[in-house]
Amino acid sequence: MYARLIKPLYQKSLLMLLITIGCLQTSQAKAQTTPDTADLTTAFVYNFMVFAKWPVISSKQLNLCIAGQNRDSLQLQKLQGKTVQKRQVQIIPVTDAAELWQCQTLFVAASQYADLLDAAPAYPLLSITNIIPDNGRAAALQLATVNGRLIFDVNLQHLKQSGVNLSASVLRLARRSTQ
Repeated sequence: MYARLIKPLYQKSLLMLLITIGCLQTSQAKAQTTPDTADLTTAFVYNFMVFAKWPVISSKQLNLCIAGQNRDSLQLQKLQGKTVQKRQVQIIPVTDAAELWQCQTLFVAASQYADLLDAAPAYPLLSITNIIPDNGRAAALQLATVNGRLIFDVNLQHLKQSGVNLSASVLRLARRSTQ
């Protein structure tokens, strides 16, 4: 008699276990196919570079300067050697405004280098950051994560001062544009 009661209970438990394992595998598969924010940041920066027009580039390389370190800046290292506008991307670490002359794109990844954002508009470079700078500092492009989505804001004044033009299609994708 107990055998007849235990068998259905055992089958239900086994079925619940299999459903739970299936759900866990499905959620793990989803997690693996959902891009990491560092991967998305790298894709955004790459595409910003693709759709940017600099006033003058005399070298055969396009310099992506990185100030500071975080997960996103480490992931940006993967752009080394990629081709953008028929030029090889060169990753250059910078720590001082005197080094900005060599940059076409500047990514500020740490708040201790936020002062570089003040100097950036004086150079023909595209400034990008994913930190929240203090004292009203701003980059031409400010990346942020909102509700799990990577978004960006555009500071049109910085773009104009730098002389770098971004495609209108990129500007339309921005969450907001400020003067």
